[in-house]
Amino acid sequence: MDELYSNIKKFRQERNLKQSDLAELMGYTSGPMITKVEKGEVDLSYSRICKFAEILGVSVPELTGYAGSDFIRRINNLPKEGIDYMLDQLDYAEFKFNKNTDNEPKEK
Repeated sequence: MDELYSNIKKFRQERNLKQSDLAELMGYTSGPMITKVEKGEVDLSYSRICKFAEILGVSVPELTGYAGSDFIRRINNLPKEGIDYMLDQLDYAEFKFNKNTDNEPKEK
């Protein structure tokens, strides 16, 4: 998970965002919070990781460093119906098992 924090810094810098800019976009009150995040001093919830990924314009696997994993390759090789099914299952698993997120099951 250490790669997550260094990737936040890397993608922020690639997008020419100052720490204060990213802090504002994330809803933090100050830039020093981003310093703590980039140093790995903050334990991020899944919903926060998703928000960082969205703001930085990358996928969660790319942000966390798992983009090259076999799991991601296998998901990407599925037809659209298979990907939709896996996303539904992931939504359910997040709702059921991860109490630290803002996610709720999506209505179809």
